Amino acid sequence: MTLVVQLLKESQLPVIVVSVAGYPTGRHHTLIKASEARLAVQSGAEEIWVSVDDTITDSNTHLSEFITIREACPDPIELGLIAPADANAEPSAQSAVQAASLAAFQRIVSTPGAPAFEEAASPLEIVEVDL
Repeated sequence: MTLVVQLLKESQLPVIVVSVAGYPTGRHHTLIKASEARLAVQSGAEEIWVSVDDTITDSNTHLSEFITIREACPDPIELGLIAPADANAEPSAQSAVQAASLAAFQRIVSTPGAPAFEEAASPLEIVEVDL
């Protein structure tokens, strides 16, 4: 466990340690993202947010990547998809959101003003953050 995680646990504050994989472009190889995610979990992360390549519109490609990451980070680790903020990436984002739901992700992480994913994201939680 890293020093920061250890200090957070000792403080007994209601804190969740979140890390990212493939950030910011999502253009990392799938195995690199899975390795980043697994290392973060081994270092104390309880949740992983995954960036996707916004040029990929095939949901099967996204699904394959998300299943690989889920296998690297089994339950109870929670997974979130960082949805592309660019409105031009909407077809990619929609297919990624659908694949995230199938791969047992828990949430969609989007920036304020990003395209709406409510319909595609159901039943995933949508969290808006400034990245």
